[in-house]
Amino acid sequence: LTRLSSSSPLPRRTLFFPSPPGPRRLPQPTAMSVPKSAKMLQFINCRMRITLDDGRTFVGKFIAFDKHMNLVLSDTEEFRTVKLKKKAEPAPDAADGAPAPASSAPKTQQIKRALGLVLLRGE
Repeated sequence: LTRLSSSSPLPRRTLFFPSPPGPRRLPQPTAMSVPKSAKMLQFINCRMRITLDDGRTFVGKFIAFDKHMNLVLSDTEEFRTVKLKKKAEPAPDAADGAPAPASSAPKTQQIKRALGLVLLRGE
């Protein structure tokens, strides 16, 4: 076995790749990646609607955000949809003896609440 000293040059390999036939093409410009914060800055002082995972919706003026995507909204209103409880079955009609037809779709109601200044937790 021969040992190579650190001062001895190592053999180098050069790889040549043939260029494709035809005219040379310049690389196409790629879309610059814009950070999230730059995209969010354009919405400052705009009225926004934000829907949470639990179905609530907040509508308010977007004031601030941070690196965790916490959002601050002012003059905020909360909207949530609530299913109404079923009332007791009505007594059968005395005339024909059949109960009144029940609707198959559950009844819902949208509740609105004024909250004011709100901080919504981000990621």
